[in-house]
This record gives sequence, C-alpha cells and structure tokens, in this order.
Amino acid sequence: MSLTFKIIMLGNSNVGKTSIVNRFIGDRFMEGYKATIGPDYQFKLLRMQGNEVRLEVWDLVGMDTSYKGLNRNFCREAQGVIMVADINNLQSIEDTAQWKQEVDEILSVNGRPIPIVLCVNKVDLKDGLDESNLDYL
Repeated sequence: MSLTFKIIMLGNSNVGKTSIVNRFIGDRFMEGYKATIGPDYQFKLLRMQGNEVRLEVWDLVGMDTSYKGLNRNFCREAQGVIMVADINNLQSIEDTAQWKQEVDEILSVNGRPIPIVLCVNKVDLKDGLDESNLDYL
C-alpha cells in the first residue's frame, strides 16, 4: 500500500526551513544563506510498517517577506505543517502565533485543523545568546 502526505514548511525568512528540508530529504547541509525565492517541493519515500509512504515537503517563502500571507494554492491539500522559528530571533518565534492563526483559518482536514509541529531551529548557534531571555520558550 502506498500513502502520500503533503507537509508544508512555514516561518519567517532565514529561520532554516530550507536547511531542515535539505537535511531530511537528502542528508545534506549547505553553508551560507541563500533565500528561497519561490516555493520549493521535494519528496522522500519512507517504509513504515510495511507500507510505502511518500512524504511531500513544500518549502514556502519566508512568511515575513513581501509575499506576506499564505498562498492557498501551495497549501491546498496539506495534511500537516512544520512551523519553524529561530531560537536566536525572538520575532520569528512571536510570529509563529500569526502563522498558526492563518493556517487554522484556511487549512483543515475533514473540517478539523491540521496538525502543526513547532520546530525551534539554530540551537547550535545560540552560544552568544543571553539565555535569560529564553523565558518565552
């Protein structure tokens, strides 16, 4: 049996959405930052409990760019969201509440909100971060 799941990656620009996708799909990591200028789609085939699962991952443009707001066309039929924030960027964490609200308004499966996972990224870069400011997590 073959199953397909569409997952969208959301969050501000420069939080590491593309890096997470590249690491998961192709086990690769690229140094340096190159902004995503349009939606990117990759997939990975997994075997789970004897079934083949095709996981489609849509890496969308940073939500804080001039392309503000979710594009319903790219989100259509999504069954889950990975919301990404940068631990070193308080604004990116605060903005996830807005993105969640938008997702809840336009996406549902059988009339119910789709699952959302919050991924706080760049923990490896938090050496210079004042940890006393992490009370919001």
